[in-house]
Amino acid sequence: MTEDDKKMSAWGSKFAQYLTASSRGSVPNPDLPFNPCEGFYSVTESKVGAYTLVFSSKVDAVSQESPDGTDGPSVERYVEFKTTTHASLEKRNFKRFKLLKWWAQSVLIGVSEIVCGLRDDNGIVSVLRTFPTENIPIIAANPPPDPWMTNVCWNFLDHLLGFIKSNVTEDDKGVVHVQEFSDGRVTCKRQTEDEYKFLPSWYTDNEPR
Repeated sequence: MTEDDKKMSAWGSKFAQYLTASSRGSVPNPDLPFNPCEGFYSVTESKVGAYTLVFSSKVDAVSQESPDGTDGPSVERYVEFKTTTHASLEKRNFKRFKLLKWWAQSVLIGVSEIVCGLRDDNGIVSVLRTFPTENIPIIAANPPPDPWMTNVCWNFLDHLLGFIKSNVTEDDKGVVHVQEFSDGRVTCKRQTEDEYKFLPSWYTDNEPR
């Protein structure tokens, strides 16, 4: 990442720290230094067409508030945090690209809402806006032009999973299959070189650390 990328990533981490507590019943403590290596991960099972996916994903927070904001019973649900500038909300690319990324990241793992902090160019957040995940495609389509369509996204993922299943046919811990998307095409390359291997030997050989 560039230095600007690192700075904005730190802003996002600090923003999440202001909105989250480390345990039930406690309150946020933004005075603590944040640790970018810490994270909460969920193992999720999702169904896409004829395929079942089991994967791990990072979740920013679990909300226990009542869904309608009343004093009724609370429901635990995943929440994602984002930051963006005030000006970006008015730009065409926000709805066409950024909302698409937010939706795609959240819908598969069951994130119900995205809490967005609207910030200035110095990283200071002054307004919170909530985007329910299920409403993002509607927000992106109004007003037109060039809305993205959820059915196109799901169809692409369904075809991609079918492509992967047809190409990755061997169970070999020494083989890595690299998927690449370029010029509208997906390719699959079988790699056996060490530079592509990311699982440590203690894991693949079932040995203790």
